[in-house]
Amino acid sequence: MKRVEDILNQIDRHKQQIASGKLFQLLSDNSIDGQYRLSFAPSMLYYLMGFKDVLAALKRDSPKNDLEKAINAYCGEDAEH
Repeated sequence: MKRVEDILNQIDRHKQQIASGKLFQLLSDNSIDGQYRLSFAPSMLYYLMGFKDVLAALKRDSPKNDLEKAINAYCGEDAEH
């Protein structure tokens, strides 16, 4: 069983990997025009604006088991982000 410290270290390693990824390098490069750096944003709009609808479709009105209860909890939490 992992200790909390091990889990936090693993999270930190993953955060460093994400931060050093190509997308985040591009976004943080001030030598590149800001409009170019954010040129992908309009193509993300459908996904971002529709995600709440997807979560609403997954949510169960009367959850019958622990999995459906967990799905509802996730949908309720994530829909507000």
